[in-house]
Amino acid sequence: MNFYLDPSQGGHDTFYPGTAAYYRRKFDEQPVTVYNVRGRMSDFSLDIHGFQYLTHKTAVTNLENESITTVMYDEVADILKKATGATKVHTFSHLNRRDSRDAAERKVSTDPLLESDTSAIDLLTPARFVHIDQSRAGAVEVLRDEGSGGPLDADLVRDCMSGRTRWAIINVWRPLDRPSVTKDPLAVCDSRTVEDSDLVTVRATTPRRPETQYSDVTKGDGFDVLYMRHKSPQHQHHHHRQQQQQWYFLDAQSPDEVLLIKCFDSQPQSRHGGRSSSVRTPHTAFVDPRYSGSPEWDEKVRNSIEIRSLVFWENN
Repeated sequence: MNFYLDPSQGGHDTFYPGTAAYYRRKFDEQPVTVYNVRGRMSDFSLDIHGFQYLTHKTAVTNLENESITTVMYDEVADILKKATGATKVHTFSHLNRRDSRDAAERKVSTDPLLESDTSAIDLLTPARFVHIDQSRAGAVEVLRDEGSGGPLDADLVRDCMSGRTRWAIINVWRPLDRPSVTKDPLAVCDSRTVEDSDLVTVRATTPRRPETQYSDVTKGDGFDVLYMRHKSPQHQHHHHRQQQQQWYFLDAQSPDEVLLIKCFDSQPQSRHGGRSSSVRTPHTAFVDPRYSGSPEWDEKVRNSIEIRSLVFWENN
């Protein structure tokens, strides 16, 4: 997996989706054990682990943008209300990742038109780096952008900012490959095993000109995300035996199996009696060594969709 690399070692503190520079970023690449949840999907929940698996068959058969923003957005609102007890869900963006990460990296390294880091490359590929989509400040930016002349009621935004209303950002992710995904599956880290000191703020600056598929991710010009430092098992054993970073994925996840990922929760994190109200969940696409390396694997492309929503528990 690809973890945060300090800028002094070649890493970065700002990145630009939709540009050649996005595919030239350097990371701290580390081997990680990822545990399969197949057969125990119900053991994990948003409020304890920060992620949850559910079974849901979408009514959308044609992934035209209109079908996504009408039918699929309504489905996501229903999924999140049932899973969380929220009173309101506002979906603000989605990404249909359907391009090859490997092909994009080859193109950036060989195409003379992409020599400049600022060159636009309008591809949506799996995100092979450990991240959380928004930091606390980044989540607030999204909330304010959606309420500043946007679709969210100004009173609701004020209630969120004052602490009267609990709110969160939750992603709903599913593969679209049938029968199941084998390339670039999505892994999630148990939020209870992530220390605040593991996380580093990095700025995502979204493109406006020329228009790209990333332009609608936020109504602003960008937001703060979180990367995660890798901690070796020896380091974790010595310092935080109870806080080893634990990774999970659903092997051969099908389009009818959705993953809910909590990126932010305004409710303070608490750990009482071993239970936790999780605030943030690192996640990443990763290369499964069981399938990688063959020419057939190199040519495969993962097709998936992630839908991002603001979730509200009004007067809570």
